[in-house]
Amino acid sequence: EMEAHLGHAIEVLDDIDFALPVVETIAQMHERLDGKGYPKALKEGEISLTGRILGACDVFCARLEPRSYRAGLEPAAVLDILEDNITRYDPRVIQALKQVVATIPGEKLIAARAPSSRASRRFRSRRWSFGSRRWRGASKSTPWSTPGAPSAA
Repeated sequence: EMEAHLGHAIEVLDDIDFALPVVETIAQMHERLDGKGYPKALKEGEISLTGRILGACDVFCARLEPRSYRAGLEPAAVLDILEDNITRYDPRVIQALKQVVATIPGEKLIAARAPSSRASRRFRSRRWSFGSRRWRGASKSTPWSTPGAPSAA
């Protein structure tokens, strides 16, 4: 059964004394706000913020990667999918993910995951504004501006 991997991970990690809620977060990463996730079908406030974050990041990374039954998607397309599913994913988490992905370190992380993909080449060469769907350089008005970089004003 596909959902069994989560139980195995929790079983392995449960005896480790973490200073952070690692096991709880992993246990909740497949829960969804609408209660249709697993293993406990938790809803909205029952899912920790760290569980919501890990769940969204897991889906984001999984959809970027090609599978035998589908091609990998562009980062902007994956973010659109997550945004379109507000009953499943926390909109605040998705907005934060969009901000991280739009940073230079975020772009480098994506490029490092799939070095031969079209998406990684795009991220290496330019910055993408997911909110406005247009190319741009760093801007002084954004939290991810690079000091000394030219503005796209």
